[in-house]
Amino acid sequence: MVIFNGEAISPQIISYSDLERGFFYGEGGFETIRSIHGKIPLWPFHYERISETCRYLNLSLPPELETTSLIEAYAAQIVPLKIQQARLRFSYWRKKGVGRLPISKEINFLLE
Repeated sequence: MVIFNGEAISPQIISYSDLERGFFYGEGGFETIRSIHGKIPLWPFHYERISETCRYLNLSLPPELETTSLIEAYAAQIVPLKIQQARLRFSYWRKKGVGRLPISKEINFLLE
């Protein structure tokens, strides 16, 4: 299971185009996040880095990322597997726009 744009789904059904501006021009970023017992102890630092990148690229952060709830809910799925610590990858990129000019501040995001 992964989280794509806020929804828990199977990775096989994720749909996006590699021609999207975010991929084509590299407008986005990623963050590797450590989870300990389903909690994200350094979330304020991760959030600040993600926010800085979004400000620099003129992207909007979805409101569900303002707290750890979405990411901790995902991390909590790992706990029953007896995994005490895990690395989560949070990737984000500009959602729309092909060509030279960005046409949207919206992002796609993937948590795996």
